[in-house]
Amino acid sequence: MTLIESCWMVFTWLGLFRPIKWKGLKARIYDLYTAIVLFFNYSFFICGVMDIDFTHLNFFADIDLITLMLQYIENTPKILCMILNRNALIEIDFKLQHDHFKIKDEDEKKIQNKFDKFSRYVLLAYSALQATSLVYYTTGRILAMESPVILPYRSRIPFNYSSSGKIYMLTALDQLYSVSSLICINGAFNLVFTSTMYQICTKIRILKHRFKVIIQQLEHDGELGNNDNKNLRDVMRKNDATTDKFESQLIANWVESHIALINLYDYAKSVFAKAVFIHYVINSIVMCTLAYILSHCEIDNIFFGNVCYFSVKCTQQFLQCSSAHQITLEFEDLRDMIFSTNWFATKITIQKSIIIIMFKSIVPIEFVSGYFVTLSLDSFKRILKLSYTIYNVLEG
Repeated sequence: MTLIESCWMVFTWLGLFRPIKWKGLKARIYDLYTAIVLFFNYSFFICGVMDIDFTHLNFFADIDLITLMLQYIENTPKILCMILNRNALIEIDFKLQHDHFKIKDEDEKKIQNKFDKFSRYVLLAYSALQATSLVYYTTGRILAMESPVILPYRSRIPFNYSSSGKIYMLTALDQLYSVSSLICINGAFNLVFTSTMYQICTKIRILKHRFKVIIQQLEHDGELGNNDNKNLRDVMRKNDATTDKFESQLIANWVESHIALINLYDYAKSVFAKAVFIHYVINSIVMCTLAYILSHCEIDNIFFGNVCYFSVKCTQQFLQCSSAHQITLEFEDLRDMIFSTNWFATKITIQKSIIIIMFKSIVPIEFVSGYFVTLSLDSFKRILKLSYTIYNVLEG
């Protein structure tokens, strides 16, 4: 099982990513499970929105509920991305493991294993933080319950839930499940996105390794062709046509892999772009509202739950920005490596091909979503500044 597939498993448990091998009746049962999950999530969202009095909106009194409802809006494109783009996500993972990016030797295997180990460490640490946040956040809400009057979360329930203890408990469990799945979906999408970005980074490293090997081989062939030994030069001339064809094929294969990787990155970007953009916008608002809630909340179980939740939101945004930024850096490093090799020691025909490669690699590769949001460490700093600015406005 690949790293990306292991991240899909979280969505499979949540009912939003049907297993690849499930067909027929199994698939229909799973689709029913997906419909039930969506019903519980959005019924709670509708009840929460109905509890907000928009005619006499008191933002500061409703800020906790508004923050929670914003999370459902943020999750909607993520859910649609996983359900509607299921085949596209499977195709991305397949291409990363086959065709141009299939591991060819031990050196490439070492590069793959090194990146996989790093990715698993980062994603496991993030998952642990996400699980801790979920436990603390949910525990605080459970301790705040008062049967049969106060539910874990505010919402306008369309029936009398306080008429009996069983109805109250079922309603409370429904709320706890809905919000827990909300947090899990939010975190699981970040796992899928970040793992995909890291795998693309791995393939760039492998592509860089292949180019170094090709240049070393072509440089060696060039040295043989310029050798003073007359007999050796005669042999090389006889094999010139075959050698030129072989060398041209080496460069052509590398160029095809380079173009395929750029196209795959653009394809992955198109799959994730809308969900990432909505996440970026809403997350900046949620972070500042959470900061406001923490500054006006008593130190209790709910306070510590919100602290963990705020930490998770910051970590989510950092992982998205840093993983996308890493791809930009890897492509830049690939470009610099091409320029720094002894490409000028190869044959003239090969040099012309490499110059074309250099020209194409000058164009920067960036993750742009929503036409103006570029995921990078600079954008992460901007979102922190924006959140702090909004927080100051709320304080004022």
